[in-house]
Amino acid sequence: MSYEQQEQQRVADGQEEVAHLMPILRGRGSLWHRTDIPGLRAIVNSGQIRPNDGSLPSKYSPLYAGYHYGAVCLFDFDTAPLNDVYWAARDWHKVLKDFYPVSVVLEISRQHLVPESLIEQQGKGWMPPMQVLTTGEHYRPKWIPRVEAWYRGVIPTSAICSVTAWRWGSDDRISIGPLSSAVRAAESLEMKWRNEDEEATARRRVEGRLNISDLFAAARNRER
Repeated sequence: MSYEQQEQQRVADGQEEVAHLMPILRGRGSLWHRTDIPGLRAIVNSGQIRPNDGSLPSKYSPLYAGYHYGAVCLFDFDTAPLNDVYWAARDWHKVLKDFYPVSVVLEISRQHLVPESLIEQQGKGWMPPMQVLTTGEHYRPKWIPRVEAWYRGVIPTSAICSVTAWRWGSDDRISIGPLSSAVRAAESLEMKWRNEDEEATARRRVEGRLNISDLFAAARNRER
C-alpha cells in the first residue's frame, strides 16, 4: 500500500470511528477541554480553568506542548478540514474519554476567549517548535496533530457552555450540567459505571469470557 493509500485509509478508518460524533463536536464554534473529576472539582472551586504549570496532578509528562506553552489544552474540531479531523481520530478520540470510568468534557465558547491568546495549528504540517531540556538535549513537545489547540491564560467558568460525562471504553455520554451540580452528578455516574463494569466482569468471569477491557477495569477499580 502506497503512502497516499495509507493516508486515505487512515481518514476512512477515522470517519468510521467518529463520524457519529461530528454533529456534537463540530460546527458549534466551540472549543473543548477534557478533565477528570478531581480536575472538574478544582475548576468549580476556583472559578477557572488554568494551565498546568506542574503544580496540578496530571497523567501527562512535562514534555507535552501544553506545559511548554503554559497553556490550557483544548480540542478544536472546527478549524481543520473534516478529513483532517478524521485522520487524527485515532489520537484524539481515545484521549477524549481517557479517564476511568468517567472523563468530563467541557464545551468552551470562543466568544469568551481572547483571540490573541489562542494558539491554533496552521495546516497539516504544523509542529510545535523544538525545545531544549536542561540537559541540553533537543526535543519536540508532544501534541495531537491537526485538532489540538492551546490557550495562554486562565479560562473563566463563565466561558463553559456545557458539561458532559463520557464513559471510558465507549461513546456513552450524559450531560451533567449546570456546572454548579456537575461534580455531584459526575461522582454519581462514576459509582454507577464502576458498579456496572464490576457486575459485567463478574458475569463474564463465570462464563469464561474475560477480555483485556475486563482486566483493565478490574485493575482500575482496585486503585480506588
